[in-house]
Amino acid sequence: MFYLDQTVDPLELVVRLRKLAGVLKGMTPEQFRQVTVWLKNVIKRKLPVHLREEVERVLEENDPREVEKMITNIERALDEMKRQAVMEGVLRGKAEGEARGKVEAKQDAICKYLRRRFGDASAGLQRKVREMTSLEVLDGVMEELFAANTLEEARAIIRDGIERFMQ
Repeated sequence: MFYLDQTVDPLELVVRLRKLAGVLKGMTPEQFRQVTVWLKNVIKRKLPVHLREEVERVLEENDPREVEKMITNIERALDEMKRQAVMEGVLRGKAEGEARGKVEAKQDAICKYLRRRFGDASAGLQRKVREMTSLEVLDGVMEELFAANTLEEARAIIRDGIERFMQ
């Protein structure tokens, strides 16, 4: 049983359960009940909340003669957990990519404006703008830059924006 308790990856648990299937089949109903109670406690710690009830139901419905069925049902629940985790990762990655794209677009717009308005003298300011990653700060800097008449005014606006970003 400690072979199962050492499992870190929930999917590895199924592999280990399959290896122990013969032992589980040979247990008396009382021994099997004790093992399923223990398994519930081991597995519950490793599963997201929404799958805990499903796995608990699977463990309660089985007896020693249905070990393969129990393992297959646990495997299905774990596969669902993996599928959901992958989907959440994809959605999170997409959202992060979109946010990064918005920041880069705002940085590009500010840098184009600085280059067009102040030429090569604005290269240092453009590098500072590229370091800003807050869309809110970039929006504020962009709006204020339109009122800048000199490179010094633009420098002050960007400096203020960096200070806001650091807070």
